Amino acid sequence: MAGRPGLRGLFVIDPSAIRYRCEDREATLGLMREIPQLSSLVAELLVGRGYTDALAVKKFLRPGPDALHSPYLLKDMDKAVELLRDSMREGLRILIHGDYDCDGICATALLMDGLSELGADVDYHIPDRFAEGYGLSIKAVERCVSEGFRLLLSVDCGSSSHKEIAAAKEAGLRVIITDHHQVPSPMPAPDALVNPQRPDDEYPFKGLCGTGVAFKLLQALRGEEKEQPEHLLELVALATIADVVPLVEENRYLVKLGLDKLGQTERPGLKALLEAAGRESEGPVDAFTVGFTIAPRLNASGRLEHAKVGVQLLRAASEREARDLAGHLHGLNEERKECEQHIGRQIEERLQAEPWRFQNGAIVEWGEDWHEGVIGITAGRLAEKYGLPTLVISMDSEKGTAKGSGRSPENVDLFHALKQCGEIFSKYGGHPRAGGFSLPADRLERLRQEFTQAANELRDGPAPVWIDGSLGLHQITFELAKGLQRLEPYGEANPKPVFLLEGVTVLSKRSVGKNGDHLQLELEQAGRRQRAIAFRQGSEIDAVDGQATRYDLLCQVGTDIYQGLPQLSLQVTGIVRPFGATGEFRDGPVVDLRNSRSRRSELETWLGENSLAIAICRDIAKAAAAYPRLRDRFSTYEELSAPEELLVLLTPPSSEQTLVTTLQACRPKRVVVLFGRQELDALERSITPTLWGRNHAIAVWGELKARKPEHTPRQELLEAIGASQRLPRTSVEEIVEAFLETGALCQPPHHSFWTLGPGSGKKLEETRSFLAVQERRLAHRRLMELFTGPNLAARFGEKFPWLAPAQPALV
Repeated sequence: MAGRPGLRGLFVIDPSAIRYRCEDREATLGLMREIPQLSSLVAELLVGRGYTDALAVKKFLRPGPDALHSPYLLKDMDKAVELLRDSMREGLRILIHGDYDCDGICATALLMDGLSELGADVDYHIPDRFAEGYGLSIKAVERCVSEGFRLLLSVDCGSSSHKEIAAAKEAGLRVIITDHHQVPSPMPAPDALVNPQRPDDEYPFKGLCGTGVAFKLLQALRGEEKEQPEHLLELVALATIADVVPLVEENRYLVKLGLDKLGQTERPGLKALLEAAGRESEGPVDAFTVGFTIAPRLNASGRLEHAKVGVQLLRAASEREARDLAGHLHGLNEERKECEQHIGRQIEERLQAEPWRFQNGAIVEWGEDWHEGVIGITAGRLAEKYGLPTLVISMDSEKGTAKGSGRSPENVDLFHALKQCGEIFSKYGGHPRAGGFSLPADRLERLRQEFTQAANELRDGPAPVWIDGSLGLHQITFELAKGLQRLEPYGEANPKPVFLLEGVTVLSKRSVGKNGDHLQLELEQAGRRQRAIAFRQGSEIDAVDGQATRYDLLCQVGTDIYQGLPQLSLQVTGIVRPFGATGEFRDGPVVDLRNSRSRRSELETWLGENSLAIAICRDIAKAAAAYPRLRDRFSTYEELSAPEELLVLLTPPSSEQTLVTTLQACRPKRVVVLFGRQELDALERSITPTLWGRNHAIAVWGELKARKPEHTPRQELLEAIGASQRLPRTSVEEIVEAFLETGALCQPPHHSFWTLGPGSGKKLEETRSFLAVQERRLAHRRLMELFTGPNLAARFGEKFPWLAPAQPALV
């Protein structure tokens, strides 16, 4: 579907780009009914990740050994094991052929260790990114012949290396390919091809990385009768996170085990790498540390020189050797960052000086001798920042050639865009989000034109910005952070949750960090304050004006340690463009003023300019006291029933049904929403104490038994339990009604006492009282869903068709 680019920055985001990861209301409500102790927020997170029933949730939150599958379910695994065992029995030399990224480095080190432990005569070959390129290398085949290797075993590559495999077979080599990349048709013909992506492979989980497949090979080689290679799981965890494969099912279990081992690793290379990355203390290592501090240092070797340094580090025998190699990798990573920043600055200067370079709908930039090892990272950062497909190209004028790398947000299929420009390239390949290519340098301008046209034709709406739910500032607590930790490790298919923090005031702002790189904000809402940080956004300080409006911010919640004490951390990843920035916020039948900081003047203006307008609130006396000049212009939701021209919603209704009844009765032509997150949260705080659950009921039952109900008058018992459990009297009464319905409690006729009963077999969750409470909980959730999040007018239009925004005229 063609569409306008929907341009955005990394920090200021158009509201139309925001998408909730969980849009299945019924599935969320069903999961909350099935697991009543789940908060609506956690239920949203789980459903958004595809876990819609209690069993699936249990397996996700507490993965166990049953997540592992037999390695022999992988096609050709039996052949690979037989070939390796025969080769080891015959004393033949084995060459492991790896790859130059973190996954290939870890897989190589894993098999070097694992096969050596089994007595194999083994060595390895890592191709040079620039001299040999990706895939099985002819140089490795030649080395096998010259140095007497008889079996060539690939890891993390080889599935599309038809020529190289054929050359190895002609030279009399045994060839085993283990890989996880897509397998072309026709498939190559090694002696064994172990790859879950094979079209004829029936392995239950397709998301293994190259190191994961190598680990399965070791499992099969060792067999159930021997100790399994769990000591190598730290390498599996490192590679699985670094290669951005789905952190679900089997991968989730392997990574959980591997991160535990990584936190207490005895491997000198990993210890040194953690130290070089700035790890200050012993203890658990999380996926963030792996993905953003450890993996980039291993990847840096393959990007800037030769990846064998990474293998040498992982297999280092002494701490001294490990520290030297880790220091070298750290230096390469710093060089990589400088190189990447240099290219990024050049491109940004062009984009700012000539906005057409991105306003056309795609970014295509090239430069002389830009380092091929970092242009992919640069393209990724630009694609994320601008929400546009991006090609970054290194040009060699002397040779007249160019080599590029591309990245794209999910609204444009990059591979199809490249395919539409196929005649321009000497060679190209990739998938919907990333790709690579080479071409003659004199075709670069043509590439810019044709790629931009292809991207605009393929674009499916604006680049989406995914969020997991909406929050008020009071909900950002240690309890929330602890709950989010249960969903770790985060990564592909289980991204770290991003929330919409709604209606907060920015009290102060300042640039912090080296060269003012980061933006620090002091936020406030309903008397609650919280400091937040927006990394790498120091230059965006002018995008926030705390005096003009309240803000909706995209954020991530966590904890960190400051001066030895835990504290909440709030990272701002984006700001939703304020309504005033569009100039359209007063047009249409629904006017969204939820974040206005001038509510008094807004109310006076709307009522003053519209004599037939009515302001709706829940407490007329309170509203009249606050606005004495407008005291005759207020009504409650329940009292209003006559037709009205314009309604100003000053406070939220008690429920969605109350709002529906009111609006359907008076059918206003326009609605102005003048309350926001602060008022919704206040309503939630008044409702929450009445929303008891199973744990409350268990506590009340314990009190009932301890206080001997057959000897205590009912009213006295209710008051005592309410005071002890800090529950409203109505909640205690509802819980008692539920126990009476289950038969666990009996009410003898003509007595003012209760007695314990034998029970009827009816479950607490089946009682009328329990179901009524759940319905109140779900009704409040429906109300919050309607009034939280961007694009309020569209949601109102769906629920009240006569208030739907007018469709633009077709030209």
